Amino acid sequence: MISNELFPVWTSFNYWIGGESESLAYSAFYTLLPMFAILPHSLSCLQEKKSTYANQILVRVGRRPYYLSKGIVCFFAAFITIVIPLILNFAVTSAYIPSTLPQINYEIYNHVYFGSMWADLFYTYPLLYVILYILLDGLFAGVIALFGYALSFYITNQFAAAAIPLLLFWGIDYLSGLLARAIPGTKWTYEISPIAYLHPATIRYDPNAFLIVIEATILFLLATIIIYKMGVRHE
Repeated sequence: MISNELFPVWTSFNYWIGGESESLAYSAFYTLLPMFAILPHSLSCLQEKKSTYANQILVRVGRRPYYLSKGIVCFFAAFITIVIPLILNFAVTSAYIPSTLPQINYEIYNHVYFGSMWADLFYTYPLLYVILYILLDGLFAGVIALFGYALSFYITNQFAAAAIPLLLFWGIDYLSGLLARAIPGTKWTYEISPIAYLHPATIRYDPNAFLIVIEATILFLLATIIIYKMGVRHE
């Protein structure tokens, strides 16, 4: 450090929770992100149905406004729950560590490799890169919350309703790690695990924007169909 200070490495963009990949904090936050997204409001509909409070509201406002408002609040509650801690973490990190512009020749320390999703932004406008990833995490958390909300129509146990989506995403993360070895003669280079690709620093495979959109769309449509069928249209 005396002969080569490595100032482009000592930067808030790779020391905040979304940029580093060594501490327990980053691992715990992104591993438990599905649960953090579900807990704020996804299970409220299940709680209100079990307490018969939902029946009092349904006869007054109707099924469509009730379940629609639940879905909207569920989405934004999860969005805020994930986005605010990330913003605060980056702000506090930036208060102690300078926001030096990262350099591509130190990509091994930055964990954002040439050709990765939004890598050009990271090495030219790193703050925009951070903002986009925080928004992506918040939006995907909202979709996960809607999915958990939809599962609550089939699951009556609150613990199971919160645990099943978490176990599902853990299973996808495990599957993503097995793909390279499960397909002989090929090298799998695409990340399919939300737990992994929602973390701005590339740890395993390069995130792919197309796959992220596909997975988010499938989850959103599946959740919307279940909520409409079991909530709005259910008699």
